[in-house]
Amino acid sequence: MSKYLNDVLFVYGNGRTEKLNSENQNFGREFFYGYDYLVSLGLNIEILEQTKINSYKFTKQILKYFDNILCRITKLTFAMASLLDLENIKKLYYSKNIITSNHGLGSSILFPVLIFKLFKRINFIVIVSGLFNLQKTNSIVNLFRTFVFSIYLKTVNSIIFTNRSEYEFALKKFNKFSEKFVCIPFCIDTNFWSNVETYNPEENDYVMFIGNNGHRKFKLITEIATLLPDINFVFITNQIQQSDILSNNVKLIRGDWNASYLSDSQIRDYYIKARLVILPINNTIVSSGQSVGLQAAALGIPLLISKTKGFWDYKNYVDMKNVLLIDSEDVTFWADKLESFFYDFKLLREISSNSNKLINDKYKLENFDIELAKLLIK
Repeated sequence: MSKYLNDVLFVYGNGRTEKLNSENQNFGREFFYGYDYLVSLGLNIEILEQTKINSYKFTKQILKYFDNILCRITKLTFAMASLLDLENIKKLYYSKNIITSNHGLGSSILFPVLIFKLFKRINFIVIVSGLFNLQKTNSIVNLFRTFVFSIYLKTVNSIIFTNRSEYEFALKKFNKFSEKFVCIPFCIDTNFWSNVETYNPEENDYVMFIGNNGHRKFKLITEIATLLPDINFVFITNQIQQSDILSNNVKLIRGDWNASYLSDSQIRDYYIKARLVILPINNTIVSSGQSVGLQAAALGIPLLISKTKGFWDYKNYVDMKNVLLIDSEDVTFWADKLESFFYDFKLLREISSNSNKLINDKYKLENFDIELAKLLIK
């Protein structure tokens, strides 16, 4: 049998295979992280997806046990029970390049990849967002975490940072691994996220909030809506319940990309009809809201977002030019700013035009694909 069966193995969370196999191919391709591009190069591509598990019940229980132990003693993410069965382990062993779409998936396949690399050359690439956002903990957990984290960094060949802020943070904190760190900004499928109509703020009558990431300020957004009864809001999330909303100006829609409650086309339609997209974010190095911000900009919809240390690109994004940044956690301040921006049509048009130009200059999906391909071994 060939030493390698797969040129590239993508390790994804759930939802990708279903989308790729569906008859409706009208969706954004950015969360496939180079899949289509590498297929177009003629490479043999395989997928390992988190939900496709056929292991024996006893094996799954053992893996769950180790997942729980490792999560508890390191405060890192492990999900081996939902990834590792005999079929998937074979996929890992017979793959020349392995790319995981997030660092939790990377840690979940860490130990089999570490063992396989003792016998053959495997190029292990992990795409991260928030891996280095390590919370303070007690000395015992810190000891175990440091040990496992060191193994992680030694085993991985390339760590791709999709936002510059976390990349620069990692360079300072883990300088001895800097040769493994690569910054490739998250890019979006501008062929899909495009608006054939010219943005007209007078015709768009609501503010849109979208997402389920735990770093979003869900309570704050509901409070902002309560303070602005004359402005309509659309919330697309599964983290806010109808009982959390205390005003009549909010339309709540259940949304989750992995579960496909809404199609990308439906989400795009909601973007296009919004006057503003708003994202209150916790102040961490995690680039929460990055994909939403880029999608909105590609469609010409202005973004109002928290100014955090994890914002993805302070070099090219400029407040009041191509984005609207809020450096406050005060709900009244947010509401006042949002209200003033909502009726400033001239400013909104400028933000729309400038942010759309930035996306087409710097954040087209092709840019990510080409840089990712450079990291593969032939």
